[in-house]
Amino acid sequence: MSGPNPDAFQRALKKFKASLDPNLQAQFSQTSLSDVYSTIRDIQDNQAKAGEQRDIRRLQAFIEAMDQLGKVIEIFLNANEILCFVWGPIKFLLTVTSTYIDSFDKLLNAYSEIGNALPGLQQYSASFESYQPLSSVLEDYYSDVLNFHRGALSVFARPKWKSIFKAAWKTFETELGPIITSLASRRALLESEKASASLYEINNIREKISSVYQEQQCQARIHRDERYRTYMREIKVKLQSPEYQINQEISTESRGESRSGQWIFKHSKFEPWYDGSTRGSMVLYINGIPGAGKTTLMSTIIERLLREKRSSGSGTSVAYFYFKYSYKRVHNGFLRAILEQLISQNTALSGQLFDDISDIEGENLRKTERLQHLVKEALETSHISFLVLDGLDECPKDETEQTVKWLLSIFEEQSAGSTLRIIFSGQRDGVLDRLLKPYPSISLDVSTTPAHTQDINRYCAEFCTRIQEEFDMSPELRHEILTKVMEGAQDMFLYARVVLHNLMNQATLSDLKKELQPGTFPQGIEDAYNRVVARVLEGPVPRQKRTLQLLGLIVAAQRPLRWREIQGFFCIDSSLGEVDYENKRLRKNCKDLCGALVDVHRDMNESSVSEDLIRIVHPTAKGYLIQKHIINIGLENAKLSRFCSEYLTSRPFKAGIGHEQIACYAASGYYGFLDYAVQNWYHHAGYFIEVFNELDVSINNSSFKSLRALLIAFLAQVPDTEHLLEPAYTYTIELYKSLAKDDRERNSQVKIELRVTLIRQQVSKLYQNDSISIEGAICQLYGPRLTLKCHKSWCSYFAGGFNTTEEQHAHLARHELSFYCPQEGCFASSLGFASEPLLEKHRTDWHPMESDTAQFPTRSHKKYRDLRSAVISGDFDAVEFVMVSQSLTADSNVSLFQKSLLYAVRRGYTAMCRQLMSHAAIGPSPITFSKVLIAATEEGHLEVVKLFGPQLGSGHGRVFGRRAFLRACETGHLATARFLYDTSGCDHHEESMALSSSISNNDTGMLKYLLENGFADSEDSKFMISYALDCDQTDNSIFELILDTRWARPCFKDVSRAIEKGAIKPAEMFLSYGVKFDDIKQIKLVNQAFAAGLKNLMALITDIKPVFNLPPLFLFEPWLDLENACQRLAVYGLVRCFFTREEQDEVNQLAKKAVEVALEKQKDFNRRRLHQELDGPTIAEFQSQGRDILECFYRHQAFQLLQPSLAYIIYTKLKRMGREKAIARLLDKT
Repeated sequence: MSGPNPDAFQRALKKFKASLDPNLQAQFSQTSLSDVYSTIRDIQDNQAKAGEQRDIRRLQAFIEAMDQLGKVIEIFLNANEILCFVWGPIKFLLTVTSTYIDSFDKLLNAYSEIGNALPGLQQYSASFESYQPLSSVLEDYYSDVLNFHRGALSVFARPKWKSIFKAAWKTFETELGPIITSLASRRALLESEKASASLYEINNIREKISSVYQEQQCQARIHRDERYRTYMREIKVKLQSPEYQINQEISTESRGESRSGQWIFKHSKFEPWYDGSTRGSMVLYINGIPGAGKTTLMSTIIERLLREKRSSGSGTSVAYFYFKYSYKRVHNGFLRAILEQLISQNTALSGQLFDDISDIEGENLRKTERLQHLVKEALETSHISFLVLDGLDECPKDETEQTVKWLLSIFEEQSAGSTLRIIFSGQRDGVLDRLLKPYPSISLDVSTTPAHTQDINRYCAEFCTRIQEEFDMSPELRHEILTKVMEGAQDMFLYARVVLHNLMNQATLSDLKKELQPGTFPQGIEDAYNRVVARVLEGPVPRQKRTLQLLGLIVAAQRPLRWREIQGFFCIDSSLGEVDYENKRLRKNCKDLCGALVDVHRDMNESSVSEDLIRIVHPTAKGYLIQKHIINIGLENAKLSRFCSEYLTSRPFKAGIGHEQIACYAASGYYGFLDYAVQNWYHHAGYFIEVFNELDVSINNSSFKSLRALLIAFLAQVPDTEHLLEPAYTYTIELYKSLAKDDRERNSQVKIELRVTLIRQQVSKLYQNDSISIEGAICQLYGPRLTLKCHKSWCSYFAGGFNTTEEQHAHLARHELSFYCPQEGCFASSLGFASEPLLEKHRTDWHPMESDTAQFPTRSHKKYRDLRSAVISGDFDAVEFVMVSQSLTADSNVSLFQKSLLYAVRRGYTAMCRQLMSHAAIGPSPITFSKVLIAATEEGHLEVVKLFGPQLGSGHGRVFGRRAFLRACETGHLATARFLYDTSGCDHHEESMALSSSISNNDTGMLKYLLENGFADSEDSKFMISYALDCDQTDNSIFELILDTRWARPCFKDVSRAIEKGAIKPAEMFLSYGVKFDDIKQIKLVNQAFAAGLKNLMALITDIKPVFNLPPLFLFEPWLDLENACQRLAVYGLVRCFFTREEQDEVNQLAKKAVEVALEKQKDFNRRRLHQELDGPTIAEFQSQGRDILECFYRHQAFQLLQPSLAYIIYTKLKRMGREKAIARLLDKT
């Protein structure tokens, strides 16, 4: 008898069983249809008692279809074994959801959809018997049903499924659609007249159905993956977890292809911990001396756990963390890193957390108490969770104790169904021994773990073979090296590694043999470090200096540095604002200079040396360098603090320099150290402030001076002038301590983000310009390709992490509108809101919360006379009732409809607006359209504006959209302005209106958006500087944005007006930009600055070299109007200093004229004496011997009456000329 193929059913069943927990497998194998009916009766009875009965008849079609499937296939094979794995999941799913009504309803609806897609199979039993090709459809039906149950069990069979049900069900629904489509297609095949079709035709149809199913599954998976990536990006931004992956990558790479650590998987204490089938939570404590190889062993365990998870696709969770001294708030950082990993391995968990945190500020999410709660919940949603924690002895003892105690407390509160396995790894330091004494432990020493010693010996043997090949040495010498190293290692992997690398780095075989001599060969790790240091510092003095400088940088760095960042540090002169790539870059690599003291890690996806990560080889190496005073960690932090401060306040970072200048600096590679300096200057400054009393006065003075300059330059609140007269360190420390410790909060205090954005825009253009070759300084200081980054220094994407510009732009938009709707498909899920209240209002209007319990609808009995009254009440049902009962439309009563709609818009009744507009046959009239659009724009109700979206792209709608766009710019609603500009654009002649609005409103976000979209690409935008000053703007960011545009060119008038209006920072920007003026205007500006008490600004003005392109007569004439004759004489002396000898005659004539005018007004001076001084030997001596012409003015003390501002200019000019004697006399007389 022909029929379905039993093997096909068994293959589908085997695949289904592989996805099941062994306990569920056993449970399902014993379930029958009668068990399902019994369960249904029990559920109905319990729900009836609780008053929560549901329509369970929705199961009927599915159960009948499955029962018929069993009756049809039992003719051909044993149906009991096949069907029990259908009845078992039904019984289980109904049981676990029966007391949670919302979940129960969703499950019943899903069964109903599946049942409706299944045909009654018994009517085709004869066809199946007589025509074998058609019976293959039965196999497809069975496979589809198992796929459905596999997805449903992934939702309900996990521990604590209720806590993530909403997100898990959302994921499952994407899988359900293709299954239902597949079932419906197979039903159509049976119901069509295809029973007599050929084998080829049926197989062809089945293949098409299967192809459609696969395509739908693929699309659902793509959609699901994209949604997951979005969730994870947002979660990572808010968690800001420390970098944990790189530690695993480096540890794994350092093992190379060695099979180091494989012995652990057969250890008697490790096997039960590792065995997932063993029930119960477990702790394993792995300990050893520093350098024993604990980190290497942990990386081996982590790699195996992650690999098996990926290959099996099981519901197991794996997370790890390497504790480091450099981490701040270690326990909190550990929680963030673990939570990120657990979420990244569970799409449902990521979706649930995304929903939960959509309206939570990142700072609140990162509180330790909340993180502990979230981590605990995440652990409880997995059947088995493996945690591997290394380096617990490397963090402060109180942090270690907090972490260990909290994790151990979880065991006591563990929920049923979930299992937690933890490895604690660290040195036996008293804390870990005391806390972990009751638990199994493995010590990495020869007496208890000989396999570990064998690992070290194997490593030594393999490395010695490499040394033998490198130096072409004899087997006897290889054996001698191997013996010495193994004897010296004494269970310390690190010792063997450092010694062997040092031997490999020797230049000649003779040098290598010297290292093996008694008294030279190291006895212990400290001796090993001694030998490495001796080798790397044995070269010429310049090389020693660079090596120590490099070691100091690596030891003091807050994170592992990329080689391009190190090169940038050496090439950049932060005090001069210059970079010299060719002459100053390191020509030797890091290993050549530092030997075995450093680790070099190359990302598997990178081939460029510039992207190599450099870090110290081991904490003991760092400790050795510090304890032996080879590196002064306080001094190195002071140097880095000074470097970062000088770097960030150097001319290439000055506010106000144009984009052409930024582009020039970018092309030189100057901004290669930007990422590190912006993120870490605060930490180096803090370390320096803690230890400055132990450092030399000279380094303190320079470091405090540069730090003070940085704080004054970037702080939003500029300190009062009198504070600037205090000792450099006193006020600087106060200013530093006023900064927030939280990175995000501090970012709002230190205004550097805009500067970073403008600079990075120019750096990115280097990679987009085909005429620029990405090599040399650009490649070696920025990297071989453009890295897409976030501009907020506190963000985990600040140094990169985006694959596309679309991802980057979406991420940046999230920062501005960080409260987003978790409802999938909602426009606000990608757009977001600026505040929590706006998000809550959106949720109320668009997504009313569904109740878990059934409720009967109630209708308000209150009646309203007209539509407007109903709208004012805010009663959605009442509005609908009035419009239907009175047959109202937008056309029947335009005035009433318009007033009602406008009221709903202004009150923010978004859902009601949508309801009212749905009653317009074609849409609101043009007048109503315009009024409503403008009203919605003014209120910032983007949801209402989007209702008009389809009409805003053409005709009158486009005109109205452009008007609304200008109104959005005026009212400062950036999100609305974005939408309107994207849909309707903006007339060119109205661009200046939009710019004016953003400037007058001091709206940097809006102005930045407009400038990025080309609103200042024409000469029409020249007005912006003067307009900003007219608006009394003093915000640095506004002027910084304006000065970055093509047509913004500040002039003397702008500087003068800025000083007049007290806009000091903008005035400094204008001067930094390179404004040009002659010396007359220079003196006028100095006078203004002096009158305003702005000493720093006076210095900036006098640093600019005036333009001397006017005739001397014209230059000198204005000073004839000075009120005091002595002032005229002083000015004459000043002017004389700057004229050439060829101009002397004309100057002398002007001087005589000045004297005549002066003596006419001031008779108390001796005419003859002054004439003699001017015409006599003084000038002659000046011409022949270079005598100071100002000496003649000292004699009659003209400088005593000189205005201080003019005296200041004379002083700065003389200082520039090196006239020390003249300066001394000037200071003495004024």
